[in-house]
Amino acid sequence: MTIRNIMVFGLAMLLALVAVLTARNWLTQKSQNVIVQQEMPTKDVVVVVTPLYFGNMVRREHLKVIKWPADYVPVGTFSSVEALLGDGSEERYTLTAIEVNEPMLTSKVSGFGERISLSTMISDGMRATTIRVNDVKGVAGFIMPGDRVDVLLTRPSGKDRKDFINDILLQNVKVLGIDQNSSEQRDEPSVVRAVTLETTPRQSQKLTLGEQMGYLSLALRKITNVEATEARTIRVSDLKYSELNSPLKVKKKSRRVVRRRISNTVSVKVVRALQSQKYTVLKDRSSLTSGSKTSLKVEPKAKLTISRLDNSNLITSRTQPVTDFNITGKTPPTNLLPD
Repeated sequence: MTIRNIMVFGLAMLLALVAVLTARNWLTQKSQNVIVQQEMPTKDVVVVVTPLYFGNMVRREHLKVIKWPADYVPVGTFSSVEALLGDGSEERYTLTAIEVNEPMLTSKVSGFGERISLSTMISDGMRATTIRVNDVKGVAGFIMPGDRVDVLLTRPSGKDRKDFINDILLQNVKVLGIDQNSSEQRDEPSVVRAVTLETTPRQSQKLTLGEQMGYLSLALRKITNVEATEARTIRVSDLKYSELNSPLKVKKKSRRVVRRRISNTVSVKVVRALQSQKYTVLKDRSSLTSGSKTSLKVEPKAKLTISRLDNSNLITSRTQPVTDFNITGKTPPTNLLPD
């Protein structure tokens, strides 16, 4: 091989390598997705760095400022620690439990120098009403602040006041406190003597009047069960009926009763040679009425009886073998009996 041929071969290899690298770079650039990262607008939000409970004094070491998406900032947040604590001359207290990294809201802290009391926990337009309970009526102390309960009223009834009835007085009522404790962080049941409920003014009147008329007791509800149930008055006479302990409603199956009309006719099959024909005839003599049509009745041994009731209420009948009616036509003759 001459030097010229070697140079030409080397140049060809070099050009091929350049072509391969160029094509590879071009394909790589085409296959790459161009990701454009847009900066989402944010706002400063004050959050909690340590768990706080009802009545805790809010201090600077409990708080920090983080960036929060501007479109998802909760209502009532603080943009700085200074806006929350002020100049520090007056304290602020928490009105409810606040977890770590949870935003501090205006509804969760008291005003500057405001005294912490149950009144700060009552919703707008609502009232706090306290009723007496015991270890039984208070669900054995398992009721905690923040739970939902139904209030039942048991009262005497009747003229002699010896009969008793029970009604569900209120449903889905929020518990604000038990005894003198309104903290929702209680984790152990305890027997209490009083339960404070959040009610409307009208419900407060019902509770006060109900205590004078009978006995109030509580029924604890599932926290997610907020639907009202259909309630009815329970009397002493209802205690003799057992109840299925299941929240599922049992639907009664409706049965359709079909009454079969009693017919006064029967079907008669008449065989003529290889052909058969069915006729509808009256059953018995009592079913015949004046002026009715001819009645046919099959008797044993292939005989056919024709009965007729004339206008004078006299029944005449004549029996002939079936073969005697082997005539043309689809109906038996009607002239076998005298008119």
